[in-house]
Amino acid sequence: MSQEEINIKGKKYCLAIPAYDGSIKLETMASMIDTVGRLSQVGIEWSFVTIKGNALIDSARNELTHRFLHETDADYMVCIDGDVSWDWDGFTRLLAWGNKYGYACGVYCARVDPPKFTINSKDLTPNEYGLVALNGVGFGFVIISRELLLSLDVPTYEKKGWKHPIKQFFKTVVRDNAYYGEDMEFCRLVNEQTGKLIMADPEIALFHHGNKDYGYLFKDYLPLMLEKQHGN
Repeated sequence: MSQEEINIKGKKYCLAIPAYDGSIKLETMASMIDTVGRLSQVGIEWSFVTIKGNALIDSARNELTHRFLHETDADYMVCIDGDVSWDWDGFTRLLAWGNKYGYACGVYCARVDPPKFTINSKDLTPNEYGLVALNGVGFGFVIISRELLLSLDVPTYEKKGWKHPIKQFFKTVVRDNAYYGEDMEFCRLVNEQTGKLIMADPEIALFHHGNKDYGYLFKDYLPLMLEKQHGN
């Protein structure tokens, strides 16, 4: 089975983007315009939620997820950071693997030189579809099913002006003398409660935009990372 054989139609997708100051990179906007236009052309229903003015990224992700669950009827939430860009092939690959696994991602380079990828994995060996199971990943290009989110047992908290309690899917923690961001902690939560690891497609090409465009591709560095991991 390849991603082309997985039917991504008949499902609804919600794109969720945090934007603290209300702005996103031009490259991200260009990818968005292209993507939603193509989704509409092929008859795939989509919606969009965003949060601005919240400088706490864990809180912002919780509020985005809350809006996805309560304000849309979409089957999948596609988490996209406002400084990441992608192409149509990468987006459809993400949707396909989301439909198969309920939880998948693309991997992008951090905005640093030399190249660094924000991942945590005990074994980077690709599966029969070429995907890599990760214990944790940066959340700039991730798909999560509504079903998976609703299966998780998490605490809730109240926020003034919000009708329903907000579920705390995302949080930062300090454990074993180490700091873990909200994305890595979410991956740990999912694995702990469901046994699932997030499935990464190395063929998804992503750019990370800052003072320059960081286009180092995960698929190009994966062989070297595998050698290092296996001690070759």
